[in-house]
Amino acid sequence: MLDDILVGLIYLSLIMGLVSLAGVLAWLAEKVPAFGRLIDRLIDSTLLSDDSEYFYDEEEDDLMNRIVKILMERDDLTRAEAEERLEETRQMMSDCEYDPIECEEIMYSELGLELDYIFDLLL
Repeated sequence: MLDDILVGLIYLSLIMGLVSLAGVLAWLAEKVPAFGRLIDRLIDSTLLSDDSEYFYDEEEDDLMNRIVKILMERDDLTRAEAEERLEETRQMMSDCEYDPIECEEIMYSELGLELDYIFDLLL
C-alpha cells in the first residue's frame, strides 16, 4: 500500500514538473519572440515528419502537402508547378465524380502515385 502511494507521488511530482516547465517555456516564448520562433520551428520539424500529411517548408515558412513535396523532388518541378498539377488532378477526380477505378487511374497517370496517397490529394 505504501509503495503504491510513493509511486503515485513520484508520478504526480513528474507531471507537476512537466507542467511547470511547459508554463516557463510558454512564458519565455511570449516574452522573447526569437525564442518563440525557435520553439515553433522545433515543434514543426518534430511533429511534421515524413509520416505526416504535410511538411514544413523552411524557405516558404509554411506547410506543404506531401504530394507537392514528392512531385518537386521526383519530377524536379517548382512548387507552383507541383501545386498546379495537384489542383488539375483534383479537378479531374471531381469531374469523374470520384469513381474509385477512375480515381486510381487518374492518380497513376497524372501523378505517378498509387491510391495510397488519395487522402493527401483530397484533403
